[in-house]
Formats: sequence, structure tokens, C-alpha cells
Amino acid sequence: MRDAFLDEFWRGLKFQLPYITAYLIGITIALSYRRRYPTPSVFVFLACCVKLTIAVAYPATAAVLLPQQDFTTFADAETAFGIVDASAYGLLFLAAFHSRKPMPRPNPWRDDWDEDDEPRPPPLPPRDSTDIQGR
Repeated sequence: MRDAFLDEFWRGLKFQLPYITAYLIGITIALSYRRRYPTPSVFVFLACCVKLTIAVAYPATAAVLLPQQDFTTFADAETAFGIVDASAYGLLFLAAFHSRKPMPRPNPWRDDWDEDDEPRPPPLPPRDSTDIQGR
């Protein structure tokens, strides 16, 4: 029984290895930037830890429940994994957009707005038709 579990677990885990590698790299990067960007680093760290846990828990759950043919429990676990995985994406979005300042834009509906608020191209050099031969 134990060998069957390990065989099924390793079979499922080998497909998760690229993702596990990416999550470990994300954890390393989050820890290395924790002093420079503390809040986004915490969000990335938590998201990568959650996704790493899901990447290991999914094959373990499949190795336990599928040989017993307990498909309803496996479907419920799969739904829970999906919800937790989606929350990890939410943490990554928070990390990406945390502490960003909006770029100032001119408001065309202001009363004091005129054409000088928008950048203009530099003026072209004067063209003299007599100087065509000299160019």
C-alpha cells in the first residue's frame, strides 16, 4: 500500500516539478527583496508558499483518493485547491500593484485646460527653397 502511494505521488509530482521550481525561485526572490520592498515581498512570498503547498498537496490527494475510487471527495478537494490557488493569484496581483502611484494626466474637462497642457512637437527648421542645392 505504501509503495503504491509513493509511486502515484511521484508520478503526479514529476509533472509539477517545473512549477515547484518557479515557486521556489519566487520565494527566494521575495526573501532577497524583503528589505527594499517589504509589503510586495510578503505578498509574493505568501503566494508562492500557497502555490507550492497546492503543487505538492494535489498529487498527494490524487495518490490517496483515486486508488480508492473516491471521486466525489477528490472533486471536492480539487474545488478547494482551485479556490486556494485563485487566492494566491490575488496575492500576486496585490504585490504587483501595491504602492503604485497613478500617473498624472491632464483633465480635458477642467475649466483652465487649454492646448498648452499637451506636449507639442518641436518646431521644424525653416525651409528655404533657395538652399535646396546646398543640402
